[in-house]
Amino acid sequence: MELSERIKKLGSYFKNMNVVSENGLIYVLIEFPSGWGCSELTEYNFNVNVAREGVGLYYFFAEIGVGFDAIFDAIDYNISFNEEAQAKVNLLRSMIDKLKGIFEEEDIETLKTLEFKYKKKKSKANKDVKSVKTNDNISVVENNEDIKEEEVLETVGETDIEITEENIDNDV
Repeated sequence: MELSERIKKLGSYFKNMNVVSENGLIYVLIEFPSGWGCSELTEYNFNVNVAREGVGLYYFFAEIGVGFDAIFDAIDYNISFNEEAQAKVNLLRSMIDKLKGIFEEEDIETLKTLEFKYKKKKSKANKDVKSVKTNDNISVVENNEDIKEEEVLETVGETDIEITEENIDNDV
């Protein structure tokens, strides 16, 4: 993909780009929404460094020899990671709202039988595992191997988790 296409693909995230021949580095300034962060593994996975410039502003930079593609691949990766993390937070909030409704309507004996059923994707192998953190200290483990679905049923009952109105009001 051409450089101009890569910049256009970033849309409003892209702020600036500089090639500094004196130190042989390419700098790309990106602005992420509040609460987004960058993977600690960006340097390792892409050979690209990241420096925070201010609130939401990040410089992705590398030696000219590394090339533009590695820098833009690192940026794309971090955007995808943050979008998935945000989608998970939104889904969690939605599920908390549904649980609030159930807890308001049902009696305690019914609530003790509460179960969660979901399809869990299980990897065949644990190769190429990556762990990433955001500014909110959210860790996610990713695996690029083939996956298969496994149905999981979890029963909520006698656990060490205490659900209080305060926990729910503070979005856990």
